Order: sequence, then C-alpha cells, then structure tokens
Amino acid sequence: MKEGSVSGWELFKFSLSLGAGYYRKGHGKLLHREAMRRLLTPINVSRCYEFRRTFELLLPKSGELVFDLSSPKLLSHFLSERQGCRVIAADMNKEEVYDWTSLTRERENLPSWIIADGVCLGIKDDTFDKVYSISVLEHIPGDGDTKTMKELARVLKPGGRLVVTVPYATRHRSERARKDVYNLHREKTGVFHWSHFYDEPSLRKKLIEGSGLELEGVYFGYGPGSALWKKIERMGRYGFPLWLFSMIIEKYGLRESSFQPAFLEDDQFLAAVAVLRKEKKH
Repeated sequence: MKEGSVSGWELFKFSLSLGAGYYRKGHGKLLHREAMRRLLTPINVSRCYEFRRTFELLLPKSGELVFDLSSPKLLSHFLSERQGCRVIAADMNKEEVYDWTSLTRERENLPSWIIADGVCLGIKDDTFDKVYSISVLEHIPGDGDTKTMKELARVLKPGGRLVVTVPYATRHRSERARKDVYNLHREKTGVFHWSHFYDEPSLRKKLIEGSGLELEGVYFGYGPGSALWKKIERMGRYGFPLWLFSMIIEKYGLRESSFQPAFLEDDQFLAAVAVLRKEKKH
C-alpha cells in the first residue's frame, strides 16, 4: 500500500479476511450475517470509490483519534488494524453494531463503539484529529443533515479534516420508502424518509456552508462504471456474483471531476466527496 493511498483490491482482500477469519476460528454462528456478507459481497463499486477517496483525503496517520459517524464499517476496521488509528465508530443501529463486534471480537486493534445520534452526539468540542461519514447524511430527514454537519465540525479539532460522501444527482430530490431500512424510526408502519440526492447547490448550502468549516475540495465520481453498477444493483440477488468485478469497474469505469460534469444523466453520477478543514485557533 502506497503512503496516503489504498486500492479497491486491498480493501477487497481485507473484507474477505474478516469473513474468513471468523469461520477459521471454528466457533460462532454458521450463518453469521456479516461474516457471510464479507465472503459473498466483499465490496461494491460505490464503496471502492468512497472508501478510497475518503482514505486519501482524510490523510490518516498512526495514533490519530478518528471519528466515524455511521459509515459502512469496513473502513473503520481497516484504519484501526492496518493504519494504526484510534477509531471511535458511532451508530444508531444496534443490530449492525452487534454483527460487527461479534464478527471481529478476536481481532486486535479494533474500533471502539458508541451508540449516538449524529444530530446530537454528546461528545465534547475539539475531540478528534479526523472525522468522516460515508453515505450517511442523505438518510437523515429534513434539515438533520445540516445539523449533523455542524455536530461533526464541533467535535473536530482545530486544524483537523472532515470528509463526507453523499449520493449525487443533476437536481436535488428526496425519496421515501415503505420500509425502515436502518430501524431508525419509532413507527413500525408508514412511509419513511429514505434518502436525499444532492445537486451542487444543495450540497454547498446544506452541508458545506452549514458546517462552518473551510472547504478544501469537492469531487464528483461519475462515468459509465456508475451506470453499469446501478444496473447490476437493480438485478437484486441475481446480480450479486457480479460484485466480484467491483474493483475493475471502479478502476476503469469511473472518472472524477472537481466540478459538476455537464450533460450527464443521474445514473452516471456515483457519489460526491467533500473534504473540509477546521481553522486553527489563534
């Protein structure tokens, strides 16, 4: 692994090692949900891109205190085990936390876990060297995404870096679903907020300007690889064997721009990644 970078292949192998390591111990549940996911669908195209760019932009260093808000858990384990960071991972989904703690309980250099709501973290100011959140903010209804960005900025140390990723579209919209996918709502039935899809104006207004941090860059991942991946996802269980080609699709089917590419349809946008910095106190 080159200094300051990580490849999709390295993340793919690390994901496999988590699943294989669980079963190699010879005890535990045969059908452990997260262990099977690590073996059958180790990583997908969007995570290859988002994990890689978050790692590169975060500039994590051994010994640094890093905060992960509700991201897919593979990167927090990678940062702890392979990069030597001290990671605090927060989540509201207790089932997911249990799955990951039981999956990795016998490994060394693990993240520490807390149950917390991003809108009100309950953590003191200026605590973390680095903060990140991957594909999370879009699932917070209303103006909760803006409030959460302010919270992430608050707990970041002066001089620290914050990296967030969100889904991108040519025009901002919000979608609702009849299933509470992450078990975050008290109501058991109804129609629930599912996701915001940000265009450049809403990304800047709701997330960047609302944070009070200094923007270092916004990057848009797009291209034919994104459109291909979304077609695979729509295949549901019939498409899962194609996840093995994620690293190839991400490496050769995606491009990146520091401005919104014109004349593209929504399927060709994979994600937007923003990196921000907190000014040092004088």
